[in-house]
Amino acid sequence: MRLECILAVVLLALACDPKKPGPVTFAPVGELPERAEPPALLTSFDGAVPVTDGAGWYDFRRGELKALLTHYVYGAMPSPVAVEVVPQANVPLLLPGVDYREYAVNVEQSWLYVAVFSPSGVTRPPVLLGLNKCGNHTLVADERVRATTSLVISACDGSRGSQSALWPVAEVVAAGYALATFHESDAAPDDPARYRDGLIRSMQVEGSPAARWGALSAWAYGLSRAVDLLQALDIDTQRITLVGHSRRGKAALWAAANDERVAAVVAHQSGRGGAPLTRDGSGETVELINSAFPHWFDGVFPTFAGNERRLPVDQHALLALVAPRRVLLSEGDDDAWADPQGSKRSLELARPVWPLLGAEPESKTRWQTRPGGHEINREDWQRFIAWEKGE
Repeated sequence: MRLECILAVVLLALACDPKKPGPVTFAPVGELPERAEPPALLTSFDGAVPVTDGAGWYDFRRGELKALLTHYVYGAMPSPVAVEVVPQANVPLLLPGVDYREYAVNVEQSWLYVAVFSPSGVTRPPVLLGLNKCGNHTLVADERVRATTSLVISACDGSRGSQSALWPVAEVVAAGYALATFHESDAAPDDPARYRDGLIRSMQVEGSPAARWGALSAWAYGLSRAVDLLQALDIDTQRITLVGHSRRGKAALWAAANDERVAAVVAHQSGRGGAPLTRDGSGETVELINSAFPHWFDGVFPTFAGNERRLPVDQHALLALVAPRRVLLSEGDDDAWADPQGSKRSLELARPVWPLLGAEPESKTRWQTRPGGHEINREDWQRFIAWEKGE
């Protein structure tokens, strides 16, 4: 065979068998290069293979990014397990037009008590699902709502209805949505001495420090088990939206990144370890967040204190893992600690993934801010619902 014919055959074979990316490796912080800019999303971990379509994204790049976030930030979670659901209550509340149902969800002998507030007489409503800080009974004053038996942290007023201003249940339901929630302590108490109570104790992940799953991963895993429940209820399972404020916004994003049954996520002032880029250096630092909350992340993330630019992954990857689904990042003008501008830049860097998957980022993603500081209130929920309705 002539040489030019041999070359033609070789080139054709290479075109039909494109280069595959190499394996993802996990170097310690001291062996990683500093990078001022976040790592590119649309090239393989080894930099050798560009991601030019949805096939490349799903074949390797999405898995690479999940593996990097798992190792360097959040820690491993167990695989999904079958849950046992035990109905607890099904009554109309004193709130007009609101039905209350509660389900005990057994996850390997850890129990999540999921309250579902829904519009009376409405079939298959969309649902907003989120963790609450102080217990289901603090959302409404009605005594028929079960009082939590999990740890109520000292920052909470644990009395009935004490959180009603932060959770406008009747208003959300009047807008046509079901509101589902469970006390975060059912999954993992927000306490460095007690966070292993619940899911982590029941389903311990063994291995290296990176395999340790902290409270954020436990909360995210619990949200997915609540999605298991919702799949069996009379709600619109194609319109499940996760909602979370602050640390619960971090957990909502990580849950949405891992659970593609979730249609949308609202992360309100999610801060460090949530939507904002870590390497930008604004707001709360890696050192400060891990000093104050040593139980939230895995054993590797704290090693990047002062070395944020050595991270081989950043939070734009977390947002990209939600594509092509819907993302709302909500911030406060005066909430510098949560780094609103870092959240905005993170979303801007993540947006090129949406058209790669056949979706328009303009309609699927939004960053918005409002006057005020680090809090969630009735007006915030009104903005979430307006976004949900496409307004």
